Amino acid sequence: MDMKHLTFKTDFKTADANDDKGEFDALVSVFGVTDSQSEVVDKGAFDGALNRLQAKGGAMPILWSHQWNDMKSVLGSAQAEQTDTGLLVHATLDMTNPESVRALHLMKSGLVNEFSIGGMVPRGTAVTKSEGGRIVRHLKEFDLVEVSLVLKGANPATRLIDVKSAADDEDASHSLAENLKSIHQQLGDAIEEAEAHPAGGTETPPPSDDGNTDEATRKTAAATISRRRATALLALQAELARPEGSRA
Repeated sequence: MDMKHLTFKTDFKTADANDDKGEFDALVSVFGVTDSQSEVVDKGAFDGALNRLQAKGGAMPILWSHQWNDMKSVLGSAQAEQTDTGLLVHATLDMTNPESVRALHLMKSGLVNEFSIGGMVPRGTAVTKSEGGRIVRHLKEFDLVEVSLVLKGANPATRLIDVKSAADDEDASHSLAENLKSIHQQLGDAIEEAEAHPAGGTETPPPSDDGNTDEATRKTAAATISRRRATALLALQAELARPEGSRA
């Protein structure tokens, strides 16, 4: 196998200036794009590598500049998947490692925004073609080992999608708590009203002037209470059913 590092430039948006979660998503390889080294990663090139990673738990290391011989350069871990566009990773930095904290700062400041994938090209899996007046090497298979944050990349088509903030989770939790508090209040009001005006209970509404029970009033009150309880319960069900990231 030939050892290979394929580098790509990325663009990204920051989620929060006080980020301490250390998570980010990045498209670290794009299929069908000829890079500055005249190489193209073909769609499906990571099939075998991802299957092998999955058998071992699915995670691979995030490094600083392919420094395989330095433990401090292991910044965190990443899960990878192939999309129609390329290789997408969701990475989590080890925020107990000062090097990882520094790397996150460099990404957020824009001083470092490029990635490189490290691994091997199995012999006999690369195909050389003449395209546009130059020789281009198509990589049909790539034995992915790690992803590195680097200073200089080769493929401008990739991008860092998002840096996730712990503050985002706190805001979402606060909003969820406020929503549930409001729903709880609605349920409480409906229950109090039901106890004051029971429908079908032992108490009956007061008689009208002619001495007859106002059945229409009783039914109207019962229907109003039922609607309020149903509205609150539906709101609670909808809130709890929403994905965590989509809760307002």
